Amino acid sequence: MAAAFLVVLGEKGSGMAHPIAGSMTVGRGAGVDLSLADPEVSRRHASIRVDGTTVVVEDLGSANGTRVNGTPIETATRVEGGGVIELGSTKLEVRVETGEAGISTPVTPTEIHRP
Repeated sequence: MAAAFLVVLGEKGSGMAHPIAGSMTVGRGAGVDLSLADPEVSRRHASIRVDGTTVVVEDLGSANGTRVNGTPIETATRVEGGGVIELGSTKLEVRVETGEAGISTPVTPTEIHRP
């Protein structure tokens, strides 16, 4: 099975990878699997699930809609690795890893030492 992640692009939470375990809901309200601090995102904005080696995103009747690679979607839409899901002003890059090597999530924080 493929391992899939959503990577937040832009200034807020940039580079943070969120694993997609089966399916998840994304929004800014309580009770969602991935909460985004974006006022343009609805409380329950979209549903995202892994399907084979792709990710499927579906808008849940949000006020501002959902876009995939800049195009508004109206039905469940497949997103390949490297594709971008836009919810409000938040952009989430889809990363899909197949095989043995996957995105490793560090257990301990990375330490940066200045000279």
